[in-house]
Amino acid sequence: ATFLLLFALTMVAACGDSCESLCDSVSQKVSQCMETGMTWQAYGAVSREEYAQACREQWTSTLSDLGSHEADLAFELCRVSQETLDEMTCKEVRLTYVAKETTSI
Repeated sequence: ATFLLLFALTMVAACGDSCESLCDSVSQKVSQCMETGMTWQAYGAVSREEYAQACREQWTSTLSDLGSHEADLAFELCRVSQETLDEMTCKEVRLTYVAKETTSI
């Protein structure tokens, strides 16, 4: 369950800090890694901006449910996730962030 929470936080990160920055970075990296013919629908959105906004909104909702210590851990996870994202190949990005119902990459 802890792994799922951490993975979810990685996917939804945002909030004026390392997590908000991660939402924007993920949307930029996904955009750079889209193959010819792919659309944002494969990622559950209609545009990069919508993807990033949905990420920030989900993070805000998640953050409101976290205690102070959990929030600190989440912010650290976002920082580490940013470093990991920077090292990911496009194939890894597509496999990690594509909407699950469209996974066939």
